[in-house]
Amino acid sequence: MLNVTQPKYGFYLLFCLLCTLLWITPAKAQLGWGSRDTEGTYRGEIKVFMTDGSVRESDKVGLIMNAVRFGGIFSEDRVDAELVDHVEIVTNSGKQLYLANFSITTTSQWGLFSVNGRRWLTRDFLSDRMQVWIFETTVYNADPNMGYGYSKQRTYFYQKDDGALRPLVPEAVMEDVADNEASLDLALKAKSTQTVSKVSGYLGAGLVVGSILVFFSDSIGDGAFVGMIGGAIVSIFTSWVTGLSVQKNLLQAVKAYQ
Repeated sequence: MLNVTQPKYGFYLLFCLLCTLLWITPAKAQLGWGSRDTEGTYRGEIKVFMTDGSVRESDKVGLIMNAVRFGGIFSEDRVDAELVDHVEIVTNSGKQLYLANFSITTTSQWGLFSVNGRRWLTRDFLSDRMQVWIFETTVYNADPNMGYGYSKQRTYFYQKDDGALRPLVPEAVMEDVADNEASLDLALKAKSTQTVSKVSGYLGAGLVVGSILVFFSDSIGDGAFVGMIGGAIVSIFTSWVTGLSVQKNLLQAVKAYQ
């Protein structure tokens, strides 16, 4: 017969497990509030290069989704982002930035749906054939148990020969580096690692469901429940680690391309 206190502890264990999964998969979910992405206010030596060849200089700009604002937040001096080729910034701390505005698809904060729109991306890498761009989001955490900290999420894109902006995913990279053996090997490695990551993630999710069913079953021992919980955590952690490896290999493939 089931112990009457079992459901109470079951829900508690399930809650703890879900929190753990959210913590180790920052690319898909965040326990936090608010966010600040690549767009924002910048101070320093700033040059805004327009598509007509002119250049505007300022010591303070605001980069918003579809415009550049010169001056403070209430300034009416703005230009449409489509009229801007790129922005070069040397911040007051000496950091050099190169930003451009693109129409991209991003994931919502909780990873539930896709969002289309114009965003400012920071160039991370430049070669004769390739450019790598980053869309960065900082999520601020409001949970006192996690120290009121923040985490950064980076979404990578790339361009080949100044062509269309593409997401940094195995299928796209494999297509664009097919004529370079070294880069293609890295892209194929990323593809195979991605498969491992997906399988591990699906396995972990299945074990989570299975552990819940086992917990409420009076015909299976506690050892099976603990084993399935442990297996779920290991599987999902493996999925997270291999996911990082996929991104690393894809970046190497793009940067090695000539």
